[in-house]
Amino acid sequence: MPGLTRRTFLGVAGGWMALRGAASPGEPAAASVPRLCTIAYNVYGFRGWPENRANRARREAARGQMPARIALELACYGPDIVTLSEADSEAAVAEVATHLDMNYAYLDGGFPGAILSRFPVLEHENHSLPSKDIDALEPFTRYAGRAVIDAPGGPVAVFSAHLHPRSRDLRLREIEQILAWLERDIESRATFLVQGDLNHPPDTPEYAAWRDAGLVDAFASKGVGVEGTVRSNKPTVRIDYVWAHGPLAETVRECRALYEGAFRVNPEDPTSFALSDHLPVLATFGELAQP
Repeated sequence: MPGLTRRTFLGVAGGWMALRGAASPGEPAAASVPRLCTIAYNVYGFRGWPENRANRARREAARGQMPARIALELACYGPDIVTLSEADSEAAVAEVATHLDMNYAYLDGGFPGAILSRFPVLEHENHSLPSKDIDALEPFTRYAGRAVIDAPGGPVAVFSAHLHPRSRDLRLREIEQILAWLERDIESRATFLVQGDLNHPPDTPEYAAWRDAGLVDAFASKGVGVEGTVRSNKPTVRIDYVWAHGPLAETVRECRALYEGAFRVNPEDPTSFALSDHLPVLATFGELAQP
């Protein structure tokens, strides 16, 4: 995977240092720019969850509305970037993007994903394998891909992936491969995000691999509220992440799982369902613009 060029990196670093308000000694701090908000969300194939007899009629009635419902709920948070896991239908992704007035890159694979942004997508790459039936020893039978977003503070490379749910050895291989693709960007301290359904909790070798490579876990940095991301009725485990690197990582303002609204199951209503079995993870970077 090609890294950012030195020229591009300098522009990125300069833009995101401005976000921090960096200035030379004796000089006033640079003006802030609007914050950058990103959300990582496993949408469970746009089916709703849980699937049971009590809520079947309501889920069936909502079947054709799910992309619109997801988009309208996400829109409440004003995201600039959204990554979707288990986004089985490109048509559904396109509908979400239309409702959010976003551009998107679709990452086809065994369990497809997508990267959406309200800013232009300068380039994108798909590293996914084409089928979930490929031998279990092969990585990325779900999806892995990258897009470069033309954000106001400078280009932001967004890498999104859905790692293997059952095999630690395979997840570690997948992480090793992603970090190899990102090696030049890591060495140059370039700005990028890695986010998605990574299928491991924080107290694992997988988590340590990201951290030891120099990435910053946005929730560990500025997490508030509920930590768990699965399941949406009782979130007890955190397996969905937003990791940041470079100057952007130094501007984390908040990160939280959205255990609220239509993202969660109503425990008082047996006919209710959430938009997915996962909760979205929201992370905000940068200073808010001053009035």
